[in-house]
Amino acid sequence: MKTIKKVLAVIVVLLAAAVCGLGIYFGNGSAADQNARNSIEHPAAGVTVDATKNGQIIFMPEDGTQTGIVFYPGAGVHYDAYAELAERFAEDGYMCALVHMPLNLAVLNENAADAVIAEYPDITRWYLCGHSMGGSAAVNYSWKHQDQLNGLILLASRIKRDFSQSDLPVLLVSATEDGICTPERLKSGIRQEPAVFTHIVIEGGCHGYFGSYGNQLNDGIPTISREAQMDQTAEGVRIFIEGNND
Repeated sequence: MKTIKKVLAVIVVLLAAAVCGLGIYFGNGSAADQNARNSIEHPAAGVTVDATKNGQIIFMPEDGTQTGIVFYPGAGVHYDAYAELAERFAEDGYMCALVHMPLNLAVLNENAADAVIAEYPDITRWYLCGHSMGGSAAVNYSWKHQDQLNGLILLASRIKRDFSQSDLPVLLVSATEDGICTPERLKSGIRQEPAVFTHIVIEGGCHGYFGSYGNQLNDGIPTISREAQMDQTAEGVRIFIEGNND
């Protein structure tokens, strides 16, 4: 009996250590680089940034907008690491809210979009965007709140819900040199293709170049610059949104 108790005690300690270790790992996460910080501190002309909100960084066109994007970060990635991409969205005329996630894991707060949408009643068209595992959280939220959204934007992320009977437009952006989520793997992983579906493949891009946080572990080797991948991503998102807002 005493032996069993000792074994159970050891198992509990090991599990606690594992949970603690994972918490530290994801809590530290991949930090934003200087380019991302520059986009927050010195945004492009015509773009304002509010980084004072608790758990949100808001990029807004100076002339205002009726279209908003809520952005869920990839697993272990700091939310501010997507500032360069959010800045591009705002330059194209869309508000973009980068949302902080507990332990840098969007799956721990899939409903984070609720607070953003409620805070901006003047914005009438909403899109949810997520990178990698942040996209998985965005998929789950979108599947449950289709009536609140105008579209779902996924960056190197799997579509694990069935949107084949939905009129919610879905955009998937992938990259040929992605060592984690290849375009082929993402496409083949779709059991039922969304009824309204667009898939953009960025030639030469990689998994980590959707954000600004250094090199992604196990990623492929890109043949284009980070800036070029973000430019193509933003352009694809702009075309997608304009097509849906017409």
